[in-house]
Amino acid sequence: MKCDTELAGQKVPAGAVVMVMLAAANRDERQFSNPDVFDIDRSDRGSVAFGHGIHSCIGMALAKMEVRITLGELLPRFRQFERVGPPAPWNHTFLVRTLTSLRLRGVPA
Repeated sequence: MKCDTELAGQKVPAGAVVMVMLAAANRDERQFSNPDVFDIDRSDRGSVAFGHGIHSCIGMALAKMEVRITLGELLPRFRQFERVGPPAPWNHTFLVRTLTSLRLRGVPA
């Protein structure tokens, strides 16, 4: 910061380094109810998973289409999916929070 300022109610002195934590962006309870719960019906309004505005990911439409096609093919074939093995391990970085792997077993329909 070039001068003293206030950001979201917090005083930030001149010369302070401010870092954006993208990994926390879609987990804000003020924006999303139950942000730690997977909810396939949750609106993506306000989500920054693919960036925002002129900074939107160029591959967003392709990624969403791939998910629609994949789920459209998988879901009719399976009654449910079960996690196999220990809890899924997370990769924690300053920028994103991702699963390193997720072992699932599909129960045929």
